[in-house]
Amino acid sequence: MKKQSKISGRRVTPLLLIMLLSAGILLTTVTGCNRRSGPPGQRGSGREATPVPVMIEEIELRNLSEYISITGKLEGITDINLISETTGRVISLHKNLGDWIDKGQEIGVLDNEVFRIRLDQAQAALSAANAAMETAVMNYNSTSQLYRTGSVSQAEYQQALYAREGAVAQRDGAAAALDSAQKAFDNSRLVAPVSGYITSLNLRIGETIFPNQVIAGIVDHRELLLRGGISDLHILSVKRNQPVRVHYQGKEYPGKVRGVGLRPLPNSASYPLEI
Repeated sequence: MKKQSKISGRRVTPLLLIMLLSAGILLTTVTGCNRRSGPPGQRGSGREATPVPVMIEEIELRNLSEYISITGKLEGITDINLISETTGRVISLHKNLGDWIDKGQEIGVLDNEVFRIRLDQAQAALSAANAAMETAVMNYNSTSQLYRTGSVSQAEYQQALYAREGAVAQRDGAAAALDSAQKAFDNSRLVAPVSGYITSLNLRIGETIFPNQVIAGIVDHRELLLRGGISDLHILSVKRNQPVRVHYQGKEYPGKVRGVGLRPLPNSASYPLEI
Protein backbone atom coordinates (compact mmCIF):
# COMPACT_ATOMS: atom_id res chain seq x y z
CA MET A 1 0.00 0.00 0.00
CA LYS A 2 2.79 2.47 0.79
CA LYS A 3 4.40 1.70 -2.52
CA GLN A 4 1.21 2.47 -4.33
CA SER A 5 0.82 5.79 -2.49
CA LYS A 6 4.31 6.84 -3.49
CA ILE A 7 3.59 6.05 -7.09
CA SER A 8 0.36 8.06 -6.91
CA GLY A 9 2.22 10.98 -5.39
CA ARG A 10 4.75 10.95 -8.18
CA ARG A 11 2.01 11.07 -10.78
CA VAL A 12 0.25 13.97 -9.12
CA THR A 13 3.35 16.02 -8.38
CA PRO A 14 4.20 17.00 -12.02
CA LEU A 15 0.64 18.13 -12.59
CA LEU A 16 0.68 20.28 -9.48
CA LEU A 17 4.07 21.68 -10.40
CA ILE A 18 2.79 22.76 -13.82
CA MET A 19 -0.25 24.34 -12.25
CA LEU A 20 1.92 26.19 -9.74
CA LEU A 21 4.25 27.42 -12.45
CA SER A 22 1.32 28.64 -14.49
CA ALA A 23 -0.10 30.42 -11.51
CA GLY A 24 3.29 31.99 -10.83
CA ILE A 25 3.53 33.32 -14.38
CA LEU A 26 0.04 34.72 -14.22
CA LEU A 27 0.73 36.32 -10.90
CA THR A 28 3.95 37.84 -12.18
CA THR A 29 2.22 39.25 -15.26
CA VAL A 30 -0.61 40.77 -13.30
CA THR A 31 1.76 42.17 -10.70
CA GLY A 32 3.95 43.71 -13.39
CA CYS A 33 0.95 45.34 -14.99
CA ASN A 34 -0.11 46.78 -11.72
CA ARG A 35 3.33 48.27 -11.15
CA ARG A 36 3.40 50.02 -14.51
CA SER A 37 -0.12 51.32 -14.19
CA GLY A 38 0.23 52.74 -10.69
CA PRO A 39 1.03 56.29 -9.68
CA PRO A 40 4.41 57.73 -10.71
CA GLY A 41 5.80 57.34 -7.20
CA GLN A 42 4.87 53.65 -7.05
CA ARG A 43 5.95 52.64 -10.58
CA GLY A 44 8.51 49.95 -11.01
CA SER A 45 11.57 49.92 -13.06
CA GLY A 46 9.64 49.17 -16.32
CA ARG A 47 9.36 51.88 -19.01
CA GLU A 48 6.04 53.60 -19.57
CA ALA A 49 4.14 52.26 -22.63
CA THR A 50 3.80 54.74 -25.52
CA PRO A 51 0.24 55.07 -26.95
CA VAL A 52 -0.02 53.81 -30.54
CA PRO A 53 -2.64 55.47 -32.79
CA VAL A 54 -4.99 52.99 -34.45
CA MET A 55 -7.25 53.61 -37.46
CA ILE A 56 -10.46 51.67 -37.63
CA GLU A 57 -12.35 51.35 -40.94
CA GLU A 58 -15.49 49.47 -41.79
CA ILE A 59 -14.99 46.56 -44.19
CA GLU A 60 -16.86 46.94 -47.46
CA LEU A 61 -16.72 45.73 -51.09
CA ARG A 62 -14.72 47.93 -53.46
CA ASN A 63 -13.56 47.87 -57.08
CA LEU A 64 -9.84 47.30 -57.35
CA SER A 65 -8.00 49.30 -60.02
CA GLU A 66 -6.02 47.20 -62.49
CA TYR A 67 -3.19 48.79 -64.46
CA ILE A 68 -2.08 47.19 -67.71
CA SER A 69 1.08 48.36 -69.46
CA ILE A 70 1.08 48.02 -73.27
CA THR A 71 3.85 48.85 -75.73
CA GLY A 72 3.03 49.41 -79.37
CA LYS A 73 3.72 51.28 -82.59
CA LEU A 74 2.46 54.86 -82.84
CA GLU A 75 1.30 56.01 -86.27
CA GLY A 76 -1.12 58.39 -87.93
CA ILE A 77 -4.79 57.56 -87.98
CA THR A 78 -4.44 57.57 -91.80
CA ASP A 79 -1.35 56.09 -93.43
CA ILE A 80 -1.79 54.86 -96.99
CA ASN A 81 0.11 54.42 -100.23
CA LEU A 82 -1.58 55.73 -103.38
CA ILE A 83 -1.15 53.14 -106.13
CA SER A 84 -1.62 53.74 -109.85
CA GLU A 85 -4.39 51.77 -111.56
CA THR A 86 -3.55 52.73 -115.13
CA THR A 87 -0.73 53.47 -117.54
CA GLY A 88 0.02 57.01 -118.61
CA ARG A 89 2.48 59.84 -118.90
CA VAL A 90 2.54 62.49 -116.18
CA ILE A 91 1.75 65.87 -117.71
CA SER A 92 1.22 68.00 -114.57
CA LEU A 93 1.74 67.97 -110.80
CA HIS A 94 -0.41 70.04 -108.43
CA LYS A 95 1.16 69.06 -105.09
CA ASN A 96 4.66 68.76 -103.69
CA LEU A 97 6.26 66.62 -101.03
CA GLY A 98 5.06 67.64 -97.55
CA ASP A 99 1.94 69.45 -98.80
CA TRP A 100 -1.45 68.91 -97.21
CA ILE A 101 -4.05 67.49 -99.58
CA ASP A 102 -7.79 67.13 -99.05
CA LYS A 103 -9.77 64.08 -100.07
CA GLY A 104 -10.75 64.39 -103.74
CA GLN A 105 -7.98 66.83 -104.69
CA GLU A 106 -5.61 66.05 -107.55
CA ILE A 107 -1.94 65.34 -106.94
CA GLY A 108 -1.29 65.30 -110.65
CA VAL A 109 -2.75 64.41 -114.04
CA LEU A 110 -1.75 61.89 -116.69
CA ASP A 111 -2.02 62.37 -120.43
CA ASN A 112 -5.70 61.41 -120.52
CA GLU A 113 -6.74 62.48 -124.00
CA VAL A 114 -7.24 58.86 -125.06
CA PHE A 115 -9.29 58.14 -121.95
CA ARG A 116 -11.41 61.24 -122.56
CA ILE A 117 -12.15 60.17 -126.16
CA ARG A 118 -13.14 56.68 -125.01
CA LEU A 119 -15.38 58.20 -122.37
CA ASP A 120 -17.12 60.41 -124.95
CA GLN A 121 -17.62 57.40 -127.22
CA ALA A 122 -19.09 55.35 -124.37
CA GLN A 123 -21.49 58.13 -123.46
CA ALA A 124 -22.64 58.38 -127.08
CA ALA A 125 -23.08 54.63 -127.32
CA LEU A 126 -25.20 54.61 -124.19
CA SER A 127 -27.40 57.38 -125.54
CA ALA A 128 -27.97 55.43 -128.76
CA ALA A 129 -28.70 52.27 -126.81
CA ASN A 130 -31.27 54.07 -124.68
CA ALA A 131 -33.01 55.43 -127.77
CA ALA A 132 -33.08 51.98 -129.39
CA MET A 133 -34.46 50.42 -126.22
CA GLU A 134 -37.24 53.01 -125.96
CA THR A 135 -38.23 52.33 -129.57
CA ALA A 136 -38.20 48.57 -129.00
CA VAL A 137 -40.30 48.91 -125.85
CA MET A 138 -42.90 51.08 -127.62
CA ASN A 139 -43.06 48.65 -130.54
CA TYR A 140 -43.52 45.72 -128.19
CA ASN A 141 -46.30 47.44 -126.26
CA SER A 142 -48.26 48.24 -129.42
CA THR A 143 -47.68 44.76 -130.88
CA SER A 144 -48.78 43.17 -127.62
CA GLN A 145 -52.11 45.04 -127.71
CA LEU A 146 -52.68 44.06 -131.36
CA TYR A 147 -51.84 40.44 -130.56
CA ARG A 148 -54.46 40.32 -127.81
CA THR A 149 -57.09 41.54 -130.29
CA GLY A 150 -55.91 39.09 -132.97
CA SER A 151 -54.68 41.80 -135.34
CA VAL A 152 -51.11 40.41 -135.56
CA SER A 153 -49.74 36.90 -135.60
CA GLN A 154 -47.89 35.16 -132.79
CA ALA A 155 -44.67 35.30 -134.85
CA GLU A 156 -44.91 39.11 -135.07
CA TYR A 157 -45.53 39.26 -131.33
CA GLN A 158 -42.49 37.04 -130.59
CA GLN A 159 -40.35 39.17 -132.91
CA ALA A 160 -41.30 42.35 -131.01
CA LEU A 161 -40.62 40.63 -127.70
CA TYR A 162 -37.15 39.49 -128.76
CA ALA A 163 -36.36 42.95 -130.14
CA ARG A 164 -37.27 44.52 -126.79
CA GLU A 165 -35.12 42.07 -124.84
CA GLY A 166 -32.19 42.59 -127.23
CA ALA A 167 -32.46 46.36 -126.91
CA VAL A 168 -32.44 46.11 -123.10
CA ALA A 169 -29.34 43.91 -123.22
CA GLN A 170 -27.56 46.36 -125.53
CA ARG A 171 -28.46 49.23 -123.19
CA ASP A 172 -27.03 47.32 -120.20
CA GLY A 173 -23.83 46.58 -122.12
CA ALA A 174 -23.44 50.22 -123.13
CA ALA A 175 -23.93 51.28 -119.49
CA ALA A 176 -21.21 48.86 -118.36
CA ALA A 177 -18.86 50.14 -121.06
CA LEU A 178 -19.50 53.71 -119.90
CA ASP A 179 -18.66 52.77 -116.31
CA SER A 180 -15.38 51.21 -117.47
CA ALA A 181 -14.50 54.26 -119.56
CA GLN A 182 -15.38 56.58 -116.69
CA LYS A 183 -13.15 54.62 -114.30
CA ALA A 184 -10.25 54.69 -116.75
CA PHE A 185 -10.66 58.45 -117.14
CA ASP A 186 -10.85 58.97 -113.37
CA ASN A 187 -7.71 56.89 -112.88
CA SER A 188 -5.86 59.25 -115.18
CA ARG A 189 -6.54 61.96 -112.60
CA LEU A 190 -4.35 61.17 -109.62
CA VAL A 191 -6.88 62.00 -106.90
CA ALA A 192 -6.23 61.61 -103.17
CA PRO A 193 -8.68 59.11 -101.62
CA VAL A 194 -8.08 60.53 -98.12
CA SER A 195 -6.90 63.76 -96.51
CA GLY A 196 -3.39 64.09 -95.13
CA TYR A 197 0.20 65.14 -95.69
CA ILE A 198 2.11 63.87 -98.70
CA THR A 199 4.99 61.91 -97.17
CA SER A 200 6.36 60.49 -100.43
CA LEU A 201 5.90 61.51 -104.06
CA ASN A 202 7.21 59.22 -106.79
CA LEU A 203 6.09 61.32 -109.74
CA ARG A 204 8.01 63.37 -112.28
CA ILE A 205 6.53 65.37 -115.13
CA GLY A 206 7.15 63.56 -118.40
CA GLU A 207 7.70 60.09 -116.96
CA THR A 208 5.33 57.17 -117.54
CA ILE A 209 3.72 55.31 -114.68
CA PHE A 210 2.26 51.80 -114.75
CA PRO A 211 -0.46 49.91 -112.86
CA ASN A 212 0.32 48.83 -109.25
CA GLN A 213 3.08 51.45 -108.98
CA VAL A 214 3.23 53.37 -105.68
CA ILE A 215 3.03 57.02 -106.64
CA ALA A 216 2.52 58.77 -103.27
CA GLY A 217 2.19 58.25 -99.53
CA ILE A 218 -0.43 60.13 -97.50
CA VAL A 219 -0.41 60.38 -93.69
CA ASP A 220 -2.77 62.20 -91.34
CA HIS A 221 -1.18 62.39 -87.87
CA ARG A 222 -3.58 64.95 -86.40
CA GLU A 223 -5.02 61.93 -84.61
CA LEU A 224 -2.64 59.15 -83.65
CA LEU A 225 -3.19 55.41 -83.51
CA LEU A 226 -1.30 53.05 -81.23
CA ARG A 227 -1.14 49.46 -82.42
CA GLY A 228 0.00 46.89 -79.88
CA GLY A 229 -0.80 43.55 -78.34
CA ILE A 230 -2.41 42.39 -75.11
CA SER A 231 -2.11 39.02 -73.37
CA ASP A 232 -4.97 36.62 -72.84
CA LEU A 233 -4.79 37.39 -69.10
CA HIS A 234 -5.94 40.99 -69.67
CA ILE A 235 -8.05 40.80 -72.80
CA LEU A 236 -11.30 40.48 -70.82
CA SER A 237 -10.44 43.66 -68.89
CA VAL A 238 -10.26 45.85 -72.01
CA LYS A 239 -13.39 47.13 -73.75
CA ARG A 240 -14.08 49.30 -76.79
CA ASN A 241 -14.08 53.06 -76.07
CA GLN A 242 -12.42 52.46 -72.69
CA PRO A 243 -10.32 55.54 -71.68
CA VAL A 244 -6.55 55.08 -71.46
CA ARG A 245 -3.44 57.20 -70.87
CA VAL A 246 -0.68 57.15 -73.49
CA HIS A 247 2.89 58.11 -72.58
CA TYR A 248 4.99 59.34 -75.49
CA GLN A 249 8.32 61.18 -75.31
CA GLY A 250 7.88 62.05 -71.65
CA LYS A 251 4.34 63.40 -72.04
CA GLU A 252 0.95 61.91 -71.26
CA TYR A 253 -1.97 62.03 -73.68
CA PRO A 254 -5.60 60.91 -73.32
CA GLY A 255 -6.86 58.15 -75.54
CA LYS A 256 -9.45 55.43 -75.85
CA VAL A 257 -9.56 51.83 -77.01
CA ARG A 258 -10.56 51.70 -80.65
CA GLY A 259 -10.82 47.93 -80.94
CA VAL A 260 -9.63 44.57 -79.62
CA GLY A 261 -9.01 41.55 -81.82
CA LEU A 262 -10.53 38.18 -80.93
CA ARG A 263 -7.77 36.17 -82.60
CA PRO A 264 -4.09 36.14 -81.51
CA LEU A 265 -1.48 37.74 -83.70
CA PRO A 266 0.41 35.33 -86.00
CA ASN A 267 3.06 33.33 -84.13
CA SER A 268 2.18 35.11 -80.88
CA ALA A 269 0.07 34.71 -77.75
CA SER A 270 -0.92 38.39 -77.82
CA TYR A 271 -4.20 39.75 -79.16
CA PRO A 272 -4.20 42.86 -81.40
CA LEU A 273 -5.20 46.12 -79.73
CA GLU A 274 -5.77 49.58 -81.21
CA ILE A 275 -5.81 52.77 -79.09
